[in-house]
Amino acid sequence: MKKRISKTLEQTKFRGSPIAVVSAAPGGNQVDFKPDAHHPPNEDLQKLIALLIQTVTDPTERRERVRQRGFLFAADHCFTVTGQGTVMTGTVLAGSIRVGETIELPRQRLQRKIKSIQMFRQPVNSIGPGDRAGICVPQLDPSLLERGLVGTPGGSLQTCHACVLGAVRKISYFKNPVLSKSRFHIFISQETVLAQLTFFGLPAEQWTTTASEVALDLKQNYVYLSELPAEPQDQVWVLVEFERPVVCYTGAVVIGARLDSTSATACRLAFHGKVQMQVSEPNYKQTVLPQLCVYRCKTRRGQIDRVMDSRTCVVRGLFKRETNWDVFVGLRAHVELDAPGNGDSEEPRRLCTGRIESSFGQSGKCRLVLDDDLPEAVVHCFARKSGKKAELPSDISRCNFCVVLEFKRFLFDPKRCLVQ
Repeated sequence: MKKRISKTLEQTKFRGSPIAVVSAAPGGNQVDFKPDAHHPPNEDLQKLIALLIQTVTDPTERRERVRQRGFLFAADHCFTVTGQGTVMTGTVLAGSIRVGETIELPRQRLQRKIKSIQMFRQPVNSIGPGDRAGICVPQLDPSLLERGLVGTPGGSLQTCHACVLGAVRKISYFKNPVLSKSRFHIFISQETVLAQLTFFGLPAEQWTTTASEVALDLKQNYVYLSELPAEPQDQVWVLVEFERPVVCYTGAVVIGARLDSTSATACRLAFHGKVQMQVSEPNYKQTVLPQLCVYRCKTRRGQIDRVMDSRTCVVRGLFKRETNWDVFVGLRAHVELDAPGNGDSEEPRRLCTGRIESSFGQSGKCRLVLDDDLPEAVVHCFARKSGKKAELPSDISRCNFCVVLEFKRFLFDPKRCLVQ
């Protein structure tokens, strides 16, 4: 049985984990068992206890770190006790609190002073991380809080319209791609809400192999990702825009899922991450998102329509007739030769670089001023007078001369400026 379990765990994160053999009925059902009698632990249970002591880390240090944070209480039930007040039962997630201190319900924007606290029907003066307790407060309508998060005034609990998740990981059992601009069901705190996703990350040249969570830096430029990478990456974040406001806190674990999947056997849990940035302003698209510098790389390709002289040419196919030229004038583009003889594995040969000077006509053409002279054969090839035309190699035609415009567009820039 141990071999079968070990083989089953080989493809999971529990590969190589120690296994303890125990039995609910040592000796079999034929052995008389007296519930009232004291039974010392048998050899298997002693091995299990020893194994747990060796493998389970002491939670005391982590518990003390969590105690230093702001008070956070996950309430799962709320009811009235006649003559006492309203009782909220739940679990302390972080921090500590005492009788007489004030708690806050962020969604309802209510504050109440704690009247009493009980743990397992025993009154206590204070509670800390991991404690299961009931908190009694006066003058609170229980219908306002069926379940939710409770904190202290000025704490980390906020009603958010959006948030940014870090340490985003795709769940390997979810087979479909997790795409930007798609909508997923989000489990956050004690709520489930629909949200739109936008993935972004550090440019590939800035990726590191650090094992720790990378913090979001608003001074850093990030590149837009069309989908969440399948391989775990610490340099990937996701902007989650909620369909309705939710209460959350920094560091909260968030899970994304496709609950509308029609498959009965497919995994519906898609990804998970932790809240790194809360967005509580209703008009966040105008005030907060412009601070998030996420760009998308764009490439436009056109052809040389005519050559005015060795340093000036007219380009077609880069823009449409209705293009706003104000944002494109001054951008740099380059002319490259994409000859069929180069082969698919070879890069096109760049001939020269220039800048877009102005539009040309009303059909979307533009005038490109070059930094260097075009080769004489190219100039003669595009000459309008037949007497000046020159012969190009047989495998090269006018269509092989391509003008490439590359730029970055920041997703949340209200001015929609282009950067190179």
